[in-house]
Amino acid sequence: MLSQDSVTVDFLVVGTGAGALTGAIRAHDLGLNTLVVEKSGFYGGTSAMSGGSLWIPNNHLMAAAGVSDSEDEALTYLTHLTKGEVDESRLRMFIRKGAEMLEYLDDRGDLTCNALPEYCDYYPDVPGAKPGARTLEARRFSTLKLGWDLRQLRAPHPACVTFGLFHMSAADAYKAVRGDSRVYLTMIKNAALYFAGFPLRLIAPRSTRVTLGNALVAPLRLAKKKRGVPLWLNSPAKELLVENEKVVGAIIERDGKRITVHARRGVLLGTGGFENNPVLRQRYLPKPTSTDWSAANKHNTGDALAMAAPLQPALALMDDAWWSPAALVPGSAPAHALVFEKGMPHSMFVNSKGERFTNEAAPYIDVVNGMYANHIEGERNAVPCWMIFDARYRKKTAVAGAIYPSTMMPDSVVPEKYWNRLIYKGDTLSALAHRIGVDAQNLQRSVMRFNRFAQTGVDEDFGRGGNPSDNYYSDPAGHVNPNLGALETGPFYAVPVVAGDIGTKGGLLTDADARVLREDGSTIENLFACGNCSAAVMGRSYAGAGSTLGPAMTFGFVAAETAAGQ
Repeated sequence: MLSQDSVTVDFLVVGTGAGALTGAIRAHDLGLNTLVVEKSGFYGGTSAMSGGSLWIPNNHLMAAAGVSDSEDEALTYLTHLTKGEVDESRLRMFIRKGAEMLEYLDDRGDLTCNALPEYCDYYPDVPGAKPGARTLEARRFSTLKLGWDLRQLRAPHPACVTFGLFHMSAADAYKAVRGDSRVYLTMIKNAALYFAGFPLRLIAPRSTRVTLGNALVAPLRLAKKKRGVPLWLNSPAKELLVENEKVVGAIIERDGKRITVHARRGVLLGTGGFENNPVLRQRYLPKPTSTDWSAANKHNTGDALAMAAPLQPALALMDDAWWSPAALVPGSAPAHALVFEKGMPHSMFVNSKGERFTNEAAPYIDVVNGMYANHIEGERNAVPCWMIFDARYRKKTAVAGAIYPSTMMPDSVVPEKYWNRLIYKGDTLSALAHRIGVDAQNLQRSVMRFNRFAQTGVDEDFGRGGNPSDNYYSDPAGHVNPNLGALETGPFYAVPVVAGDIGTKGGLLTDADARVLREDGSTIENLFACGNCSAAVMGRSYAGAGSTLGPAMTFGFVAAETAAGQ
């Protein structure tokens, strides 16, 4: 039997992703005595493992990037994308408070971001879309500032670290994919920074100059630490405390004790989605599905849903996720999302019948939706499907952060464990088809048709490469359409592609003030939620890169203000 202690605070934050940490920072600054608890031994959640991008419309950095924006334009864009499934008040709150949150952190030196002017919204033809700069990334961050706390920073996803050593930014990746020679200078600089950070690697075996999700979480952790907000690691929240239908705290397990944490002004749940809960995946998500296909933090098992269940909260979007086609790399978990790989020239996706079925360069959520739409059990399999590519693709493009271009990693040095699991090879298309169990004649016909599109520059079937969003990850050198290139140079390769995700979309339905709602529409007093444990303000769409983290941080910020009576 666990012993029991009691602690009283104003505001309890459950989770340590970017949204939860932002909520803790804002709560402290508003005068609330705040405590943060984390179930695992590492802080950062899926945020630390992510690409770290934020989608924040009308942000204060856009003007300097040469892009104008307004709240009305952002609302027009999001209204079209969400198709009436998201209350307008939530959309308006996100737009207004997202920009305020970002400037608030910037002004106080808590988080510095760069706008990405070339990274356009994912649906550039929708009214209100912008050609770039709504997507931001955190600047490269020196973990020397964290000191010993670096040991508990959740490691980046393996695919986000070059050669398992060097951290590259989103801007660096853009240059690398497009063949910009300046990226080699960046890689040399990254290597120098890595070796220069040797003393600190005695504390934690990783680079001291981090990017992407680590560069987002690390400064937020430092900001929280400077404010003296305590963090309890290895301290899972087990249940909510409720009095007279009002949440008044939670039971936390820590150091072999059940600790009753009384929270006078409320509890903020930022515990991530349910993507690593096999029971909930089978209950809610499209089939087939597997926890192995998720690229998210393994500790995301739907804790918020379980804790809130006795209060009969409203749920929404439970059948949806932040989908991304993914590859399963032997010996490396979690799944590796295929972000840039899928739309590069000299490659295409086919189902088990050898038929192409989607625009591979489309936003990752649309690609997976296309996989499920094409999948008919017993007739044709598109979940998983196959990415087919030729030797020219292999020469220039990395795959899943594990197989580097053949100029750096020829076939002879590809680890044996990858062959016929992660990557398959055939001297001809027919040989490859037989090796992977795909109809050879259909594959030949599909490739011939695709090659004709590559010559003309127009994908008559699915429109690949027909808009700036597709073109962001592409290769303009020598191609009529930067996303299209013929598959005609052997040998030929195939990678199995699963219906992956970077987190689930469904969860606790909240109002514009981040308060959790009941099924009857009333609010559960003093209970707040942000991030992937709450139903996405983006609805079933994906406005642009950073559409998970931008809203998560915004509504963590809003939750703190609501709890403080702002």
